[in-house]
Amino acid sequence: ESEPSPDKPAEKPADEEDKPVTEGADAAPEEGKEEEVELDPLDELIKGWSEARIKAWNNREKNENQYYYRFNAPGERQGEGKWSDDEHALFMSTLEKVKAGEHKDSSGNVVPMYQWGSFSKDIPGRVGYQCSNYYRSLITQNKLEDENYQLDDQGKLRFNFKNKGFTRDEEGRMKKAPAVPKAPRVPKPPKDNSAALQKKKKAEARKKAKAKAKAERDAERKAAKEDKDFKCSTKFDTVRRSGRSGGTKKYSDGDGSEDEDDLGPVLPGFIDPLTKMAIEEPAISPYGHVAGYEIWCKILRQEGTKDTCPFTRQPLKRRQLVILTHDNIAEYREKMVDTQNN
Repeated sequence: ESEPSPDKPAEKPADEEDKPVTEGADAAPEEGKEEEVELDPLDELIKGWSEARIKAWNNREKNENQYYYRFNAPGERQGEGKWSDDEHALFMSTLEKVKAGEHKDSSGNVVPMYQWGSFSKDIPGRVGYQCSNYYRSLITQNKLEDENYQLDDQGKLRFNFKNKGFTRDEEGRMKKAPAVPKAPRVPKPPKDNSAALQKKKKAEARKKAKAKAKAERDAERKAAKEDKDFKCSTKFDTVRRSGRSGGTKKYSDGDGSEDEDDLGPVLPGFIDPLTKMAIEEPAISPYGHVAGYEIWCKILRQEGTKDTCPFTRQPLKRRQLVILTHDNIAEYREKMVDTQNN
């Protein structure tokens, strides 16, 4: 057979022509079938982890002791309860390696004593704080000695690196040192609250003024409503007279009611200065003027003279009027302004 020319590519054998590629990196996926992606088994393991554990795991290359002090390696079940003989033997061998400087972390750094997270990596199922507690229990049982741990006067194990506030007796036991008396507290100078008090007083005064103004407005609205609802039945051309008839009192413009206790007029012969007629139901104002009560009401309600005294032109409300009776006439007689000689 002739060799293929270097300028011309070799022809494919007849049995390989148009043959689809089904294997290797260049194999094309079958039509309608998705390519399967393999999942990292670690992704499945960390699904149920807490946020703190995930954070410590991601930082393990910088500080593996932080992670392994509280957590096991992924997929490793944590051991519980009493330590077995095998675990004890493994603990003691690891302890000897640490003391000899032969135990290293994943970064190749020598693991020092009391770095229990990195220490626990060689003891399957146990984490750092379990190793720390087991170490302390061995010291308490006098199975190990460590000059950095001492029992205080209450029998509690204390770490020498944190013995602040403790002293040692002749036997080396730590005892709590007497408390150092604190310096007497210097009282602070009293604050000048005068400005704050003045501000508070002004605020209270404003509050009271607002409440008073509101009460006055409410009273005025109530009085105005009463005045609006009041209907005066007296006419200026009507004379109300009283007379005696069988011990009863009758009114020509009234509703026919009778008063059994007829004591007569309160001001007999008194002429109403507003109507120039005999007064029947006298009422006195704070200024001392006397007129018929219904006449007062009519004047104080009409436009032009509303809430104004017709004698003094001073403010006057209907509720300020006092109806004169046989019981109070003696009290108000000296206060009455004389209008009968005008």
